[in-house]
Amino acid sequence: MASVNFEKLKTPQQVKAMLRHCDGEERMEANHSNIDIDKSKTSGNMQGDLDYTAACQKYSERIAFLDAKPGANKRKDRVTCFGLNVPAPKDLKPEDEKAFFLAAIKIIINQYGENNIIQYYMHQDEKHAYIHAETGERCMSRSHLQCYVVPEHNGKLNGKWFSSRANMVKLNNSIHRMAQEQFGVMFMDGSKRKSRKTVEQLKNESAYLAIQQELDAQKMALDTQTAEVKKEKQIILQTKVMLHEQKSDLDQRENGIKANEDDSRAALQDAATLRDTALQLLLRVQQVEEENMQLIELGKQERRRQRVSALDSDEVIKAYHELNGRLNDLVPQK
Repeated sequence: MASVNFEKLKTPQQVKAMLRHCDGEERMEANHSNIDIDKSKTSGNMQGDLDYTAACQKYSERIAFLDAKPGANKRKDRVTCFGLNVPAPKDLKPEDEKAFFLAAIKIIINQYGENNIIQYYMHQDEKHAYIHAETGERCMSRSHLQCYVVPEHNGKLNGKWFSSRANMVKLNNSIHRMAQEQFGVMFMDGSKRKSRKTVEQLKNESAYLAIQQELDAQKMALDTQTAEVKKEKQIILQTKVMLHEQKSDLDQRENGIKANEDDSRAALQDAATLRDTALQLLLRVQQVEEENMQLIELGKQERRRQRVSALDSDEVIKAYHELNGRLNDLVPQK
């Protein structure tokens, strides 16, 4: 539930560091460790009339005044200031925030005294999404009031009295009643038990949870990627096996083709040899035919020669005369 957070500040260094952190001008110029500060929204903040220097002076003078009194609390571990953090109610309209915080300041003044109010600030530049440190839920932070108060009671510093249960309940109830009566909203809505941890502790735990959730998301994404890579590796392995089988089949086919090529090459060589042999045989046949023709021609000539030589020359003359006589008989006489 929404409630006022009480933060103890002991040393002047701590107090002035917080005043510097909250001051509008200092906030714009400095680089803050608080990563949730959005400087583009700092101009929408509100604070009391004092600047950083004047607020520090007021704090120092107030402590010096109390220390000068008889019986002053000068213990080394004394609390010299409280930082009160008042969040805006969950259902408060944004346009009502300034009026709500001013009303809350009046309540704080009435309860702890105006002289003890060092400075107050309304911050609207720290709104951000965060992981709730105790519920783990994702939430949106609200505008809040920071008020720094010296814990004076009966002229002495008294931190125990200031943050006693009675005073804390009284302050929260007064703000709750004001929120209901003036703005119609609940300040303490009863949604959860108030945490005893400081704002910084809750912020640190919230940041840790945010980082943890981011790491979980990254791990989930990594696991998904790992599963996908494993699946892809399996596909690649199956593809390699298939390619190996296809390569073996291609090798076998290639070997078969090479064997066929070798057989074809041998057959071609055999055919070429047969062709050469056939050509040689054909040439031999032609040669034999020519020789036969020559022999035949020679034979004819020889036979004619032999026939002529066989005839007697007288017989030839006789035959000639006989033939000539016959021809003469055939020719008519004049």
